[in-house]
Amino acid sequence: KSMYLTAKIVGLLDYFVQHGYANTTVVPAFQKALSWVEAQVNFVNPDIPFVSGGVVDAYAAVGTILRYSDDQAKKMALVEWLKGRQGENGSFDDDIIATVTALESLQEAGAKIEAELVGVPSEITDGDAISFTINICNAGVDTATDVYFAVMDNETVIISETISQMVAGESVAYQVQDILLTLGSHRIIVGAGSEPALTTKDVWVKTKAELYISDNGISIDREYILENQYFRVKAKVWNYGQTDAEYFNVGLYDGADGNGQILVRGIRANSSVEVNFNITAGAGAHQYYVVVDSEDSVVESGEDNNTGSITVNVIDVDEGPGIVG
Repeated sequence: KSMYLTAKIVGLLDYFVQHGYANTTVVPAFQKALSWVEAQVNFVNPDIPFVSGGVVDAYAAVGTILRYSDDQAKKMALVEWLKGRQGENGSFDDDIIATVTALESLQEAGAKIEAELVGVPSEITDGDAISFTINICNAGVDTATDVYFAVMDNETVIISETISQMVAGESVAYQVQDILLTLGSHRIIVGAGSEPALTTKDVWVKTKAELYISDNGISIDREYILENQYFRVKAKVWNYGQTDAEYFNVGLYDGADGNGQILVRGIRANSSVEVNFNITAGAGAHQYYVVVDSEDSVVESGEDNNTGSITVNVIDVDEGPGIVG
């Protein structure tokens, strides 16, 4: 039930949270401890505006509330109380421990610029623009002047602004519109003042769908084919892109003549699907073309690898075995 120890433990728990050790135990413990410290504030007693503890406990609690609390009015009132405790000789209560604790807390009493990125997607497709909001806030208890902040994509500045003045508790929102990023990994960084990275968000720009078929991916289901006998043309269609392809047709053509369309409901990124056409043909040589996304339904990185072909020799029943090429 020591307010001094609890205030210090709040800072220790925050260290664990900020350094990646947060779990289902640490975060609730931090929030519970902070709530307990805040609940001790009681301005009925003008000498020590806390329910429990002495002056050193109170000084430690002020620092914790200044650093972590969102209650702006409470923070400003506690700063005024703390400043009023300082004696003419510079000390607090003529006590070294009390003075050191008070000074530690007063370090939290200035302006405190915080930033938040809202609406930044974690993943987009090449060619898509992103728009997002940056919220800049002075969460401290003093006015901040000439607040310079910059938004960066890795090391490239996207936007930079200087806010001439931000009173305690003031927030400003900036809209960033239609930013195009190149393929690969990006880190959106917001820095302000002496803090080069107040907040960050990683964005991965993936390639569009990339449908692909080759001559080697087309085959038939038998060695010899008689005229007017059903046979199967099998086509393996790949999506080499990093974006799923959805709802497109695969067409089969005997020269310029169509032999049907098959609807493919989708291919995941870096995956393939086999499409089968059951057809008949007259005697002779046939050049069959398989055209992927024959109606240009899918936005792709390129369209120059969407056609493959195979030559099929169909046997005249009166002539005997033929050759499949």
